[in-house]
Amino acid sequence: KRFIMEGQKSLFLPLTHEIRDMIQLGAIGDIIYIDSITAYPNIGHVTWFEDAEMGGGTLHLMGAYPFEYLPYLIGSEIVDCSGVARMFEGGTDSQSNFSIKFANGALANIFLTTHIDLPKELTIYGTKGKIVIPRFWGAQTASVEARACSAFEVTHKMDNEFIYEIKHVNECIREGKLQSDVMTEENTLTTIRIMEEFYKKW
Repeated sequence: KRFIMEGQKSLFLPLTHEIRDMIQLGAIGDIIYIDSITAYPNIGHVTWFEDAEMGGGTLHLMGAYPFEYLPYLIGSEIVDCSGVARMFEGGTDSQSNFSIKFANGALANIFLTTHIDLPKELTIYGTKGKIVIPRFWGAQTASVEARACSAFEVTHKMDNEFIYEIKHVNECIREGKLQSDVMTEENTLTTIRIMEEFYKKW
């Protein structure tokens, strides 16, 4: 009888909510494709990264963010996923890539790497435009290109990217809830199942 929720700050950011609303209102039309890139070429300080038993690897370290953020953002669950990885001798992935299909027909690619320094960007392509979010897991700004209007930026400055998640947890506890209706138990279990499936395969 205790409240429990996976810490997933990206779902509670003000920018996330505004972009989600824009997508639901059809600002860039039907979502066709999403491209997510997360790159950390300097990972040496994470001493457990190459240790499979300690939860190392790009999918463990970086994967939960896009795998939980994308379904929430576009309002559609993952129905199919395939993935490949470049492995360390210790049994963890130094680089991985995933192809995803959502229930609404949208496709996505998630690329996680420690080998090269790429722009950390999430790009959402729709039939009427696109949205680019740099570092989506803690984003304060995004650029929007839509046919119905000139390109513009959406900005939500913040002092700390964790405060909105903390506020949500406090509200849930005050209301006597045992889990969040945003970051649900099923969200977490779905991600864990995906991770376990790929690590067994690799």
